[in-house]
Amino acid sequence: MIRLLAAISILLLSACASDDRHTVTFGFIPGSAIEEIELTADTLSALISQKTGMEVRPFVAPDYASLIEAMRTGHVDLAWLAPMSYVDAVNEVGVTPLLTSVRQGKPYFYSAIFVRDDSGIRSLEDLKGKVIGFADPLSTAGRLFPEMELRLRGIQPDTWFRQVVFLGGHDKVVNAVFNRTVDAGASFSNDTTNQDNAWKQFLKDKDGWTQIRPILFSRPIPGDVVGMATNSPHHQEQTMKLLSQGLMRVSETDQGKRLIRKINRTDSFAPADNRLFDNVKEAARLVLGH
Repeated sequence: MIRLLAAISILLLSACASDDRHTVTFGFIPGSAIEEIELTADTLSALISQKTGMEVRPFVAPDYASLIEAMRTGHVDLAWLAPMSYVDAVNEVGVTPLLTSVRQGKPYFYSAIFVRDDSGIRSLEDLKGKVIGFADPLSTAGRLFPEMELRLRGIQPDTWFRQVVFLGGHDKVVNAVFNRTVDAGASFSNDTTNQDNAWKQFLKDKDGWTQIRPILFSRPIPGDVVGMATNSPHHQEQTMKLLSQGLMRVSETDQGKRLIRKINRTDSFAPADNRLFDNVKEAARLVLGH
């Protein structure tokens, strides 16, 4: 199914592709409702175009694997990648990191496993025999890091939980917990003090925020990466510098801040640092076996 979605996405992207070598295709993944991300990506790309003089066209992939495949086949030049997607893209495609996302002044964030406060669940032990919902199978905060934390505590998800389900977007995980479709979920959090997290982004009713209880926070996860595929014709130092500066300038405006905030709660950007990704590689080894 993942391969089929990737193929369909690339066919659609190819159908509307431009022959203009000045056009940069900027790839995004839908961390929430795809229609909302598409609108955000459209506006953000238009603002980058204004700042750089280059035509920047957005492409919102249905999942992580589809975005990497679009990069591998030369249909996406620049991509906003989650940490694990970045590591995979480096291995499968070749990516030069340009910027990393900053949340609350830090180039890292966390994963949280959370439940409804009225569920009676207060610990991982209480989750034995329950249903847990992860996001995408390759989601760093929505699957890999929380599962790594479980495994490091001797918990094997396939036997500990009655059922493990993959729900796709982070918004779907939050709503599944809130609506009692699953007993627990995993998603991102910008801190370990329950101040800024996925449920405060996706639950529109503030009263719902108090009904969510985090029971585990992961070790720090490096921020998302905006990177250029090495097979792109735009993989040139001057062009990459121009695009980096353009995105930075956009992110410093009030409108730009609101837009990037909608994408995984990003506050700003900083130069990317590959040394931050050792934890991600460890999570991939423990959870995915590579």
